[in-house]
Amino acid sequence: MKFSSKKDPVLMILIYFSLIMMLVVAVQVLMEAATPANLMMGIILLVLNGVLSWTIFTTSYIIHDKTLTVKAGPLRWNININDIQTIKETNNPMASPALSLERLAVTYKKGIYTKSIVISPKNPDTFISELRKKNKRIR
Repeated sequence: MKFSSKKDPVLMILIYFSLIMMLVVAVQVLMEAATPANLMMGIILLVLNGVLSWTIFTTSYIIHDKTLTVKAGPLRWNININDIQTIKETNNPMASPALSLERLAVTYKKGIYTKSIVISPKNPDTFISELRKKNKRIR
């Protein structure tokens, strides 16, 4: 079952504004004198803009039979559902594969370590319910 990331309107306005400004700067740099430094800076800005756009449009969470897959652009996390210990609501603004400030902190075991990932599925109650069907020990 696939869940898209909830998108906070204010956060999305800030992100889109940043992407547009980055694109404008990249075009200005590329239109200036064709020096190697300008060319390099313009290319770096365009690539960064592409990766950030890819991340925004593909952030999702997929519940498979035994794994939870978190996708955000080129990044992937595969979490064994049986290793998930807790799911708690959070407003933690730390960098994460979440496009809203209404977030869920998923805590899980990875070998001897306890890890956490912060996500923002569109339908958090359904998301939690689906995970709990597969792992009844999730608190």
